[in-house]
Amino acid sequence: MNPSIVFLDPWLLRFSTAYNRDEASFDTPDFKELLRSVIAHGGNLQPICVVERIDAAGQRFYEVVFGERRVRACREAGVKVRAMVMQSRSSMDNALLRLGENRGRRELAPLEFGRQVKHVLDDASSGLNRTQLAKILGCHAGHVGRAYELASLPGAILEAFESPLELQYAHMLPLKRAYEAAPAAVLHEAERIREELDPLSTAAAIERLEQAAQQAQAGHKAKEGGNADAESDGGRGLASGKSSTAPQPPQPIRAKGQDIGRWEVLPNGAITLQIDAPMSQFQREELVAAMVAQLERKVFKVPAAKGSAKAPAAEVMHGAAAGAQA
Repeated sequence: MNPSIVFLDPWLLRFSTAYNRDEASFDTPDFKELLRSVIAHGGNLQPICVVERIDAAGQRFYEVVFGERRVRACREAGVKVRAMVMQSRSSMDNALLRLGENRGRRELAPLEFGRQVKHVLDDASSGLNRTQLAKILGCHAGHVGRAYELASLPGAILEAFESPLELQYAHMLPLKRAYEAAPAAVLHEAERIREELDPLSTAAAIERLEQAAQQAQAGHKAKEGGNADAESDGGRGLASGKSSTAPQPPQPIRAKGQDIGRWEVLPNGAITLQIDAPMSQFQREELVAAMVAQLERKVFKVPAAKGSAKAPAAEVMHGAAAGAQA
């Protein structure tokens, strides 16, 4: 049955408890333009979507599936809202419908898109991974992944920005790396930024957080002094026995023109890998097996025809497996 179009009192509509819009999005030039359009036309031209619900008291009401900005604009304009009434569906179906509609209208800021993506992926009832959700939305899985990671940053970091909605997908990686490198120092600096009277630009705030992480790392290395060399001499070197090395910035891992992760050499010479591409458990195990085989051939010089991996290789690959993330 086709959905019916009705005109409803916007003040009687209820919004879903699932994340939809950031309050800051209702104080933007785009929203003011929408409000002027609603006033000029005596209502919203593009209908919102609602479903009929029954609350705990047995009262019927309409819940907004998508169109929160239009509802807010109609409230401010003092007019009724044009709505399509859809058949009742699950909250996850509504979340996917809202996400697809918002993306189609290209109104979502990266952080808003990320929060809606996170809501869907973190809900086990969706049964979706990043690749599957990206296919539904018609975008690349890497785009969904960056949005998810942006929304997964600690709230204290996001609140360090005068307008978190100005954060772009490209900002996610430097913020994530800074936080992972020195969580306490970055959170402390974020709190300092938030309490300052003069707000910083997005770029300046990111630079401050990155500097905080770098300074914390430098202080930690200076405090350790020669400990790294002592540890490397304890038998943890791989090929030459000399595992101490100068610190290097993380390097990207690329496949088919896309960043899928990063690798980094630690001060003691150990290598850490992080794979962000979504993988099944079988694919993870295959990746680890291939890396063990390569270590045996090129590093430990174990003949391919003999037995299983030596203990040192197994220990190294256990760490590498722990660093691989889906």
